[in-house]
Amino acid sequence: MTKRAFFVFLLLFLAWEATYQAMPHLSLVLASPSMIFKRLFQDGQVFLFHGSVTLLEMVQGFLFALGFAVPLAILMDGVRSLRSVLQPLFVFVQCIPLFALAPIMVILFDWSQKAIIVTTAIMIFFPLTMALYQGLLSTPQSLIDYFKQHNASLFAMYWKLKLPWAMPHFISGLKVAAGIAGIGAIGGEWAGGQAGLGLLMLESRRGGDFELSFAALFTLVLITLSLFGVIQMLEMRVFKKLMRRAEVMTAFIALLLLAGCASEPETGEKKLLLDWLPNPNHVPLYVGVEKGFFKEQGVPLKIRKVPDPTEILPYITSGQVDFVVHYVPDSIRAEVYGEVEPIATYVEHPLLAFMCLKEHGVKKVSDINGLKLGFCATGFGQTFLQQILKENNVGMVELVDVHYTLVPALATKKVDVLFGGYYNIEGEYLRSIGVEVDRLPQSDFGIPDHPEFVIVAKKGYDEETSAKFRKALAQSIQYAKAHPEEAFNIYLRYNPEKGEKTIQWEKNSWEVTRPLFADDTTVDRAKWEHFKAWLMQRNLL
Repeated sequence: MTKRAFFVFLLLFLAWEATYQAMPHLSLVLASPSMIFKRLFQDGQVFLFHGSVTLLEMVQGFLFALGFAVPLAILMDGVRSLRSVLQPLFVFVQCIPLFALAPIMVILFDWSQKAIIVTTAIMIFFPLTMALYQGLLSTPQSLIDYFKQHNASLFAMYWKLKLPWAMPHFISGLKVAAGIAGIGAIGGEWAGGQAGLGLLMLESRRGGDFELSFAALFTLVLITLSLFGVIQMLEMRVFKKLMRRAEVMTAFIALLLLAGCASEPETGEKKLLLDWLPNPNHVPLYVGVEKGFFKEQGVPLKIRKVPDPTEILPYITSGQVDFVVHYVPDSIRAEVYGEVEPIATYVEHPLLAFMCLKEHGVKKVSDINGLKLGFCATGFGQTFLQQILKENNVGMVELVDVHYTLVPALATKKVDVLFGGYYNIEGEYLRSIGVEVDRLPQSDFGIPDHPEFVIVAKKGYDEETSAKFRKALAQSIQYAKAHPEEAFNIYLRYNPEKGEKTIQWEKNSWEVTRPLFADDTTVDRAKWEHFKAWLMQRNLL
């Protein structure tokens, strides 16, 4: 880095720090550079672990893409008729949103690193292929004719002439790929990763730990700059002698690719997918795994987390997991379509509530009229919200989709009321940052009592295994309720990246959540059918 570039970055960081100090409300969405650097040194081991995971995914995705880009570019150059077929195909693949591909890769390859490596490779494949192809095309025709006059073989033509001539273009493609490889890896981790900087960013941001989130982002930037620097060194031929040793490079690439293709060994464990990222709603599940309750019942459990809760049922129907912690309204809809069935009750009463800024004095449903209502719901959830507002004559209200930024939206007064968050999670997070809210439970809107969470399995799942799971789940809940402090510490051991601020408000959240878990984990079919009938009467199924 030149002195000029260093001073530019220094000025940017100083301006960032000054702006942060002058505008305290930015702490709800941002962290200052000083806090970020402090966190980098304080939790170095965390960033080393997750950074190494992401780096390996980026490098292996890079090499996987190279393995296809080089032969396809040569094929396009050698067989001109293929250009009109392959080029549109490459553009088509490049236009597919990464976040649409990543969940498909997880279903195809499970939660191994292969899913993320393939996603990364698809992201960087296009610039690599097209850069090399353009480089091959740039070879002067006079030199090509010269090689042909001397009866050079096709191999010699490419190895001695075209590939060396294409190197400047190819190096440019490598630089572009290095810049976006991190985006591919992060996108894959957000869809189905169990470790890595992408997941660390997401978990810490949703837990309100913005220092950790931005420190993870800074680590990703450092990794990307390092890869870019390595390519620049290659461009300057620092590794010229090594590159001539084809057998060394071949072995190096093979080892990396084999490492990326390694799958997790089959252990006979049942896989349970959480409804969201780990939070106090999941404490009893971690207790059951740690204390061996599930294993004792012959149902050893492996917990998986998912960053996006909107599309988790395909993991059940495709056989990637055995159980899913799921929301009851969505579970009822899936059961109607014959996809899944509930096997256990987990949280037996609704957690969703309308949370309103205390300053508005909202005490009853009609008080919402005239306020701005932020919601986190898509598809069925949005229809559900509009229906209950209509039934309660709440019409003079502005609806704003705040997606997953529920807490910042209410804390910064961008909205006055929230729907889509849990009073035991978002409500306690808001309290921890000094935002007081009033809560209107779902019963105030005429919604029947129903479980918030059930455990669902594929339709026709083995009843004997389901019964053993219910028994182990009941034991886990009972133990967690009887030993709250130990239970919370077990949860933290399984999620060691959580910062002090997050731990503090999640501990309060755990105290609120603890009494809400079902003592009887059997599915109450009468309550289930009653709520189902209520939904059907309103055409919500």
